[in-house]
Amino acid sequence: SLKNRQIPVAGADRLSLPGHIAVKDLTALGHFLIQPEGDLSLAAVLRSPIFDVSEERLFLLANGRPAGGSLIGSLRRQAETDTAVAGIVARLDAWANEAAVKPVFEFYAAALARDGLRKKMIARLGPEAGDIIDEFLSFCLAEERTGLPGLEAFLATLESSGPEIKREMDQTRDEVRVMTVHAAKGLE
Repeated sequence: SLKNRQIPVAGADRLSLPGHIAVKDLTALGHFLIQPEGDLSLAAVLRSPIFDVSEERLFLLANGRPAGGSLIGSLRRQAETDTAVAGIVARLDAWANEAAVKPVFEFYAAALARDGLRKKMIARLGPEAGDIIDEFLSFCLAEERTGLPGLEAFLATLESSGPEIKREMDQTRDEVRVMTVHAAKGLE
């Protein structure tokens, strides 16, 4: 609401990493790559800043599939006549190939930087998303160093025991700070 009214806001002082929308979008991408028939994960990825497909367009893609058919199957059929959908399918296929062979950190870092996902997420979710994405990548790297194998194990760890992030707020910026009561003590 504050952002909609053009009121600068610094965001929350404490965030659950797996609970932030940017991380949920990246997690949905990972789940889709692990299980391509997962319609809910694919729908979340399509609606997210990753592809920014409108609700109406997503409805047409999902509604036009045969009974029992998957959303990715519908996308592949639509890609034969629609270049925009063909681009989405090509990007998803490229990510699936990368995720199968690259370590988790390397995969997500490439998707966020090289493929422009970081820029898209910050543009849609605000500057706070940049901090969360950095924390997400740090978590990816830390989990990779523990020897945790593969994307599926990483996502399970993130969702079950993802860290809570305590953000340091810059006192000099002219922004609304959203804080817990405990963190706000002494700021009178």
